[in-house]
Amino acid sequence: MCLFAAERNQQTETVQNSPILVRMGALSQENFYPRPIFYELGSACQVRNSSLDAANVSLYSQHSMKLELTKHLDKVRDTVSEVDRIVSSHKYPSDRRTVMVMGLLSTIIQHHRSMLHLIKSAGTAGSSWALARDILKGTRYGLWINSCATDEQILQIEQADEFPFIIPEVTKEIEAAYRTDRFFEDLKNRWGAQLYKLSRSDIFQLGRWEIDASSGLHLDDGEIREATTIATLCVVLLAGKFLTSQGHSADCEQIETLAAEYTNRAA
Repeated sequence: MCLFAAERNQQTETVQNSPILVRMGALSQENFYPRPIFYELGSACQVRNSSLDAANVSLYSQHSMKLELTKHLDKVRDTVSEVDRIVSSHKYPSDRRTVMVMGLLSTIIQHHRSMLHLIKSAGTAGSSWALARDILKGTRYGLWINSCATDEQILQIEQADEFPFIIPEVTKEIEAAYRTDRFFEDLKNRWGAQLYKLSRSDIFQLGRWEIDASSGLHLDDGEIREATTIATLCVVLLAGKFLTSQGHSADCEQIETLAAEYTNRAA
């Protein structure tokens, strides 16, 4: 099954709000904390105690999330943190190609952190799917820019308001460029069905929605585990190929080893 197969028929994709061009430099180490929640009580607007919110989230995590899943989420968090540390340990040139790939990598790492935060917070796990899809898109763009795009095409991306190339052709070029790469092929072959499912928009999952006190798309622990595993592998994949292109093949092997357990286990 083709990596990113759900979008094979898509012709163009806007990038006005996409992470194609973001700041260069070391990857962000930001933490994500919930802002205070404002609510109305009669005519008065009060601020809920932030420590109470933190306690409620912690209580939810302890009692509503199975221990096995909690351990898995901690593990994928630690994997991506280590990837971030390794990538950030080097200095890189400031050419357009490098800046774009670094920007995309920085963005999907931030999305990964936010995804885990949403999953661990009560009532927001479904929203993490949007970030997971953005991680897939960012990985696709990053792989193509890193190894396939010409200098002229990169300049076109920088100047265009919309992504100026046909997505199916971009996908074909990615698969041709990495067809002998074992890590890429493992991800595609072992997780192809899950990649396709994850890339589908919520509107195509209408049959799985539930209408009750908490309406929306309900996700079980297995689905959350799959999504976070795929998101983690995407971060590892793009980081590894970027490091190799920058002459750091040993570091690429090191971070791909971190993900060996994920690639060897088909969900």
